Amino acid sequence: DGGGAPDKLYSFTLTAEAIPVGIREVTFEWIPGFGAGDSATAPVRDGYATITIELSYPKPGSYDIVSSVYDGRKELSRDSLQVQIAGTTLTIDPPGLTNAELLVKHPFDLTADGIPTGLDQVQFFID
Repeated sequence: DGGGAPDKLYSFTLTAEAIPVGIREVTFEWIPGFGAGDSATAPVRDGYATITIELSYPKPGSYDIVSSVYDGRKELSRDSLQVQIAGTTLTIDPPGLTNAELLVKHPFDLTADGIPTGLDQVQFFID
């Protein structure tokens, strides 16, 4: 679908399963693919621990989230996920209008998504 949009907040769930018996708490660490990473602890219940993190990506591109889970002494597991953040997209509604049809003044809407923050004006050009 082209990926997410810059500056939008996304939630990711980090889950550790099959945690050895006797471990009561684990620490999740993650690096979002830009800037510094972070960490959080979670209780272990029935060999299972989970947390939800929220990330916002600053600009279009491909980012690798790398996450690890630790038992306080050693790394138990590591995984990664690639996130695609798209640039500005343009949608014309109704779809499929040709230039000739636009000349006969069909009503339509133009929508631009993923516009970087800080812009105070967007121009649409139809040719």
